[in-house]
Amino acid sequence: MYIRSQFEETCTDTLHELMRRHPLGTLVTLGNGSLNADHVPFEIDDGAGPFGMLRAHLPRANPAWREASYLLREKPHACHGSGSSDQSHGFKRSYYPD
Repeated sequence: MYIRSQFEETCTDTLHELMRRHPLGTLVTLGNGSLNADHVPFEIDDGAGPFGMLRAHLPRANPAWREASYLLREKPHACHGSGSSDQSHGFKRSYYPD
């Protein structure tokens, strides 16, 4: 998403605080040829890598945990996509039994 430079936020601490205050994200997955969206609370782990890592829990009964995914983070006047199924982009899947 294009963000004009005067509106760009580059301070990692400020971005992490925003994520702590607004933890709900929309996890969009592609499975069985269709897009699905799940509203999931995320937490930010400041100590994981240079930009931190978003973590969430999905029950094994929800097939989204094994599908290609994209996380949408919403702010009051904008929607920003972040994350990927690739750990190098700061999104790591963690699986726990129900």
